[in-house]
Amino acid sequence: AAERLSQVHSPNVRVINFSGSGIETTFTQGEDACLAAIVPQMPETDRRQLLLVGALPDVVEDQALRLLKALGIDAVACLPSRRVEDLAAVGPNTLYAMTQPFLGDTAAALDRRGAQHIAAPFPFGEEGTTLWLRAVSDEFGVSEARFEEVTAPARARAKAALARQADTLSGKRIFFFPDSQLEIPLARFLARECGMIPIEVGTPFLHKALTGPDLALLPETRLSEGQDVERQLDRVHAEKPDLTVCGLGLANPLEAEGLTTKWAIELVFTPFHFYEQAGDLAELFARPLRRKALIAGAHPNLRPMEAAE
Repeated sequence: AAERLSQVHSPNVRVINFSGSGIETTFTQGEDACLAAIVPQMPETDRRQLLLVGALPDVVEDQALRLLKALGIDAVACLPSRRVEDLAAVGPNTLYAMTQPFLGDTAAALDRRGAQHIAAPFPFGEEGTTLWLRAVSDEFGVSEARFEEVTAPARARAKAALARQADTLSGKRIFFFPDSQLEIPLARFLARECGMIPIEVGTPFLHKALTGPDLALLPETRLSEGQDVERQLDRVHAEKPDLTVCGLGLANPLEAEGLTTKWAIELVFTPFHFYEQAGDLAELFARPLRRKALIAGAHPNLRPMEAAE
């Protein structure tokens, strides 16, 4: 504790005031508020550079940086930075690519600093990662030959990992309650790369400037914005999807009714961006379906309430 107190007087310590509350939209709003509060403190630069925006685990961020370096994109900074003294600079020659879809206020703050947004699907799965990297590569003049050379091995690994989940996920119907703002890019991934059928995609807030590229790739489905839980519960009861993505408060009651659920909060805290995590992302959705199949096989006469208990 004494050591931490002594650090308060260090010139490298920054005190940033922001609200971590997610009451306005969702709990991921806390990260958005934090990063948006950092942007005004970022120093000015005229350097042409790429800024990766969104908190990622170090190992996943390292993977992204290695891919970008292999593509010849060396001027890359990250928001947030790992160390306070490495705070990225920003300016009119900064191009930023989002890694999280719930950072609307952060994007607006960067726009005010003159930075330019690279619109792209989010790097979830093989297709999403490839389209994200291609959008970045086009802005930095990467040749098609180099792009293919760099990405082909990782794309092949990602496709192989996704194929291992295909039998479990293909053809299954999925329903998203609004929770984290990850829903639209996740639905795109599950529909186009895993063969799932999104029957409703709910999101706390629909930010078309960020999720528009994913939305354009999403098959026809019902979209809902904001919290209207009673009506959403009526629809999930009527649809009886194979898998329902929802918050903890809804998961247990729905499981007791015989519906299979996936905790939405787990999707926020699990590393699943970029190629090497594509199979892990698909497995997050396959796991509850496999669990239900195993329980049903072991106890064919079990009623839903007994299975939940």
